[in-house]
Amino acid sequence: LQRYPMFAIDLVKLADDSNMSPSTRQDLIIALYLMVECSYGEASEIWPYLQVLPDLVPRLTTFDNNTLGMLQDQFLTELKHHDLSKLTKVWDHGLSKMVTVIADQSIDDAEADNGSRNGTYKGCLTFESFHHYVAISSSRAMLLEHGIKYLTPLADMINHMPNYDEAGEALIESFLEHHTRNKDGSITVRADRKVANAGEQIFEAYGNLDNSLFLESFGFVPDENPFHCAAIPSSTDLPVLFERTEAVLRRNKGFSDQNREVLQAVFTRKGFGVIPDVCVLADGTLSSDKARLMLAFALASEGQMELCVDALEFKSSEVSYQECYNYTGSDQKVRELTLKLAGQAYCSAQTTLEEDVALLRKLQDDQSPESAKKAVAVKFRLVEKRTFLSAASLGVHDGVFACEK
Repeated sequence: LQRYPMFAIDLVKLADDSNMSPSTRQDLIIALYLMVECSYGEASEIWPYLQVLPDLVPRLTTFDNNTLGMLQDQFLTELKHHDLSKLTKVWDHGLSKMVTVIADQSIDDAEADNGSRNGTYKGCLTFESFHHYVAISSSRAMLLEHGIKYLTPLADMINHMPNYDEAGEALIESFLEHHTRNKDGSITVRADRKVANAGEQIFEAYGNLDNSLFLESFGFVPDENPFHCAAIPSSTDLPVLFERTEAVLRRNKGFSDQNREVLQAVFTRKGFGVIPDVCVLADGTLSSDKARLMLAFALASEGQMELCVDALEFKSSEVSYQECYNYTGSDQKVRELTLKLAGQAYCSAQTTLEEDVALLRKLQDDQSPESAKKAVAVKFRLVEKRTFLSAASLGVHDGVFACEK
């Protein structure tokens, strides 16, 4: 963009019109750069790096409808279509022309063609190439100081392993401390602990993320992820629970026409205005305090609900908090419900754990790109089931959960 500032405003407008996040905006710029360099072929100064980049990054946006169905997750299916539509919009509304002009002008300015460029270079300037390089940037670029992304050859090939010692801001601070950009433009990556043996593989913690974020951004599902939470689906008692809650609210005088607003008003008092997902970890805990508060509210008895509604209308936010979702016994109620919902989610799945294990093994034996994507999808749903099963097992005396026949 520094070499071709005439496109900077257009690119910003394209990203604004598509409501893209700051991180995805940077992926667009990096993808644009990689596409142009790809079009130079062996004349590119980063040709060796381009040659070692993977041919496939099985991110969520690369899944076809069949593979999406194998995820068994409606939210991720909708997310895929949403994310891909943004990329398509940016490409169709100007980026396709922009990248061709830059590629052609760069060759002319640098006088680097020398007759060696043939028609195959145009394959680097297609939507498929754009989609691929956006995935490359999303999965490999390092996010360093000031939130700026950098491609870092070799260092960006380090595989992921979760960091059990640090979380949240501490993990981010540790990452920035051991990943620095120098004045000459180089990047130094340092180990945060002693490497025991020469030749031993080193790992990078990509973040304490849910598996859906690994799938969306990086194109894989970790072998181990203590931070993964499985979202409770609508095939459980969750929708009925909220219907019952709204029915209670409708019976309260003065709230008949705004039961949903009352429900959200409780959450808004705590700083959020939308109903959060109920997502459970393998240890039976909920991934967010917001979800815990919501379940506590929904589990309140009719008498407690009346106290809650009265507090919302006439009393302070502190009293409302206590009466609506921090009443006596609320934590135990939420815990028992969470484990019950996990069991319902496990038992209502479209396929069994054993079926998923067998299918995953079969797909992993097939080396085709399409099978690789399907293997990622099946692995995701397999981990979901194992998470639900682990949580549900905590709710039975012998620790061995089994679905009712």
